[in-house]
Amino acid sequence: MKKRITIKDVATETGLSMQAVSRALRGKDDIPPATRKKILETAERLGYVKNLAASALKAGHSRLIAVIYDNLLNPYFSIMTAYLQDSFKNLGYSILIVTAPHGRITKEVFFSTVSRGVDGIITFLEPSAEVGSLAMSYGVPIILLGRSAACGRIDYLKTDDRKGGTLAAAHLVKAGCKTPLCVIEKMDMTCAQDRFDGYKEELTKLGLFDPKMVIVLENITPEQAYATIKNSGIVPDGIFCFNDLIAFDIINSAKKDGVNIKVVGYDNIQEDINIPYRLTTIGSDKKQMATVAAEVLICKIENPEMQKKSFQKLHDVYLVEGESA
Repeated sequence: MKKRITIKDVATETGLSMQAVSRALRGKDDIPPATRKKILETAERLGYVKNLAASALKAGHSRLIAVIYDNLLNPYFSIMTAYLQDSFKNLGYSILIVTAPHGRITKEVFFSTVSRGVDGIITFLEPSAEVGSLAMSYGVPIILLGRSAACGRIDYLKTDDRKGGTLAAAHLVKAGCKTPLCVIEKMDMTCAQDRFDGYKEELTKLGLFDPKMVIVLENITPEQAYATIKNSGIVPDGIFCFNDLIAFDIINSAKKDGVNIKVVGYDNIQEDINIPYRLTTIGSDKKQMATVAAEVLICKIENPEMQKKSFQKLHDVYLVEGESA
């Protein structure tokens, strides 16, 4: 294995002091141009690579942000992570992707993440109340993106999920649906509960809500949910899905049976991914969400007193009409 080239190696090769080499490599202007040129050329020839971890240790910050989620196949997480990466890069920070099992940030996940030297955490997974307290103790701020925390003490930025559920229900009714079905994720997620509550509230107001027309995806796939619909005798004339991924799966399953049904998804991933089929869905400004989340987190990192102030914000949503409803 090739030995890592250090500042000491560059200093030995050039016959200069380590301090002079260090200052030249950091772009300090008190090094004569000819000396700087010699140092930079030697460093490049030897294959010197700056040790970011050591630099961060000296500076007191790693300038590294952990982004935590659980499902690598969910395109919404990938899209948001791409926007987060751009936002943090513009602020002089890098990101580290961390995956966590079970859809929660436990104490173990928190300590494993913090041990990597991150300055802050953006998570799509709800932290436990214990993790919220630990984050404050360790001075590692956390922002929950896309949902709120049941304990109520975690900073978050999320879409207005209740409004999104309301918009979906109103659209299905406007499209002529009399027996709509809701396919939702487990209600222990605040975003699922809020989307369902908005949907239920709107249909109840119109006298169309039927508790039998709800399928919770607990340990079953969207394809299995569609099979459940077929085998149960339920005949929905429209479906509201927890997210676009579920919506596309159900549309695909229905088309295999030669069935066309009105479907509304959530997240508007087709805005960022070129998908031939245009889904009716609930959208939001994902780039702006990422920008705000990044700016607030960096503010809390660089101003520790700000960590004591709560940040909890809803981001507006809107209906995007497509071919599916």
